[in-house]
Amino acid sequence: ALMILDSVKSLLWALLMMCIIIYVFAILFTESATVYLTGNRDYSVPMEEDIEMISVISRYFGSLSRTLYILVQCMLNGISWGV
Repeated sequence: ALMILDSVKSLLWALLMMCIIIYVFAILFTESATVYLTGNRDYSVPMEEDIEMISVISRYFGSLSRTLYILVQCMLNGISWGV
């Protein structure tokens, strides 16, 4: 029984580390998306494509909680990066 408790302790530490890593990446992605969305518009991209890209970025990385949710979905194969 003591070995099982030691294993659970290690599992909890691993989950905590994974949560911290996901949280740090969520902060980085949200900050990058915010900088992009508040930055200057790229006039080399046609207006329709730019509006669509802004919509997608806002939908996926518009807030920290949404970014965390999207990263967990990607990790658990609930959403694909390529689509």
